[in-house]
Amino acid sequence: MNHLTDRRALILILLATFGLAFKGIFVRFSYEVGMTIAAVLMWRIILATPLYWGIVLMSKKEKWRFNKKVILQALLCGNFFAIATISDFQALALMDVGVSRAILFTFPLFVQILALIHSRRVPNQREILAFIVCYSGLLLMLDLIDVQAAAIPWEGALYSLVAAISYGAFLFYGKQLTEQLGAALFTSLANMMSLFWVIIYLLVFSQANDFHFSLQGIGWISLMVVFSTVLPFILLFEGMKKLGAEQSSMIALLGPIISLSAAAAWLNEAISLTQLFGFALVLLGVAHLQGLLSLKKIRRSAPK
Repeated sequence: MNHLTDRRALILILLATFGLAFKGIFVRFSYEVGMTIAAVLMWRIILATPLYWGIVLMSKKEKWRFNKKVILQALLCGNFFAIATISDFQALALMDVGVSRAILFTFPLFVQILALIHSRRVPNQREILAFIVCYSGLLLMLDLIDVQAAAIPWEGALYSLVAAISYGAFLFYGKQLTEQLGAALFTSLANMMSLFWVIIYLLVFSQANDFHFSLQGIGWISLMVVFSTVLPFILLFEGMKKLGAEQSSMIALLGPIISLSAAAAWLNEAISLTQLFGFALVLLGVAHLQGLLSLKKIRRSAPK
């Protein structure tokens, strides 16, 4: 995947977004069959770790990079992913899947902030417009206009916000490390730090019932690991190498639309007219951003 076209990179990011959007659904199903937060974290890491490293071993060794400094940076970057994962699972135990996804998918804001800080660049007016449209849609998807419908558990919202901040940092810094290590090796190293923190979490917070599990619960977690964790992150980082963290994360704003629709269909979570209007605004904002990206590509390739 070293010579991706913009179109193929976009397809990879859309596939990754689709998979990531179903993470909350799989986790909620596992909770409903008796799995606890600690149990889900434990089985996620047990199942994901060999899968990550299996993909690394199947990749071509000449693509590996063993710079000790870069490997250490990848491990440290994994702290962001660990914080995001633990916070997200806590949020999903406290609030509706759809609302928690809408908060989580504010992570492009923090990717944009980090990008602006590092580049010392001020966004242009068209980028600001796309940003405002997308986030206006996300706010509407939270249904905050209807006070009665906005009975959001703020502890859960806070966990989702922490997950969004950590996830945004993971994507921003991970994109740079992926260019040096490759997506498979980077995500495997980052997952090792998640393994460390999940072990600490289990030692501190686990109870006897956390180690009781059902095959059905493990089945849901297995689906989450394969289709909403390992494969999406590898696809996402491969696509990001071409399009960049800022552009990729804005495209991923389509995630809440998928999550809220799936939550309504499978978990009977209600969708209001306000949220539907928010869907439309997010789509409009993403389409506007994609138009800007295409225009920039044309201008860069035009003869001077």
